[in-house]
Amino acid sequence: MIQKRWLALLACFLCASCQNSTNQSSTTSSFTSTGPIYQNQWPTDVQNIIEQGCNGFSIPFFEATYYEASLEDTGSGTFAVIYCYGFDEKNAVETYSTTLQNNGYEIEDLTVDYGCYYAQKNISTVSTSVIQYNFVRDPIDNYFMIATSVTGTTQSSNQSTTWPSEAIQAVLNTNLPYFEADKYVYAPYVTGDGSLGFIINCYGENVDETSQNQYKETLAKEGFTISDSGYTSFGVKEDLHIMFYYSQYDLEEAYFVIYAYYKETPSSKWPSNELYASTGLILPIYQQEGITIEYQNVTQENITYFCIWIWGADDQSLETYHQQLLKEGWLIVETGSIDHGYVYKDESGQHRIQSIYYPKEMTYETQDCLFLMIR
Repeated sequence: MIQKRWLALLACFLCASCQNSTNQSSTTSSFTSTGPIYQNQWPTDVQNIIEQGCNGFSIPFFEATYYEASLEDTGSGTFAVIYCYGFDEKNAVETYSTTLQNNGYEIEDLTVDYGCYYAQKNISTVSTSVIQYNFVRDPIDNYFMIATSVTGTTQSSNQSTTWPSEAIQAVLNTNLPYFEADKYVYAPYVTGDGSLGFIINCYGENVDETSQNQYKETLAKEGFTISDSGYTSFGVKEDLHIMFYYSQYDLEEAYFVIYAYYKETPSSKWPSNELYASTGLILPIYQQEGITIEYQNVTQENITYFCIWIWGADDQSLETYHQQLLKEGWLIVETGSIDHGYVYKDESGQHRIQSIYYPKEMTYETQDCLFLMIR
């Protein structure tokens, strides 16, 4: 089962970058390596950038003649971004997909919804290598773009035959509802905002397809609100969130995953003051019953965006806000149109808005989301 908890924001980042009409490179941690023939391994400086963005882990090589790389902080974590130039354009995506598959990665074609290909590989029981990539046609010079990071932590996990109450308490300052198993493999887990969560993989004879429903009942008795998204279930009690699912791969032992983390309860208030302070803009307020709103500044390639996540937005939210923006005089950028969304500019051309609607199946959350990226 592909896990995409961090996909939405990273995909928006990659998709937005791919739509630039000219190449951009970060002035921080950026460089160019040049050579007259194909490289046969990542240049040393590129390798260093990749390892910094991936907690010491590297990724399979993509053959090109020269590269630009930078570290980018998107607000959901730090990513190594590599621009590759001078390569076999005809088979670039197919070649790299094959390379990744040969190295144990699972591939998804998400070009329709996100404008990129998505690959992931579990590199330990508590960490996953995530790679997004695509071939980009550019008026100046076509390039192949790769954005990569590691979710979780590459530190060694712990094992126990008893429920790890003390370890859970040390990270979360509370215990979690018990799940009976023969063996527990557990570790702290670095969440997207840099805070710690806690992950437990449970193994044993009683771990099977019924484990998920059993844990739902346990959490419900403890006062958690239960919901489902695809194959994954969620339990929420105040700010404590628990994500859990059953996993079984061919020729591998089945296990039950429990991942707990804190997430502040978002407000339904539109962030007018914060938006104005960050961008100087006053935008129409999106209103709908039952929504919650999160927001924060996100920096990409030395450009700061004010991002708004409207959770619980319905399937008409994109068009509703589209009409609101048009009424306020915003113009559609035809060359920047995207699937499931729009790109706008103001009359001066100084400000832009990207709006995208994500069904919950895409966000790996429990609600649909209308996402706004403003600068």
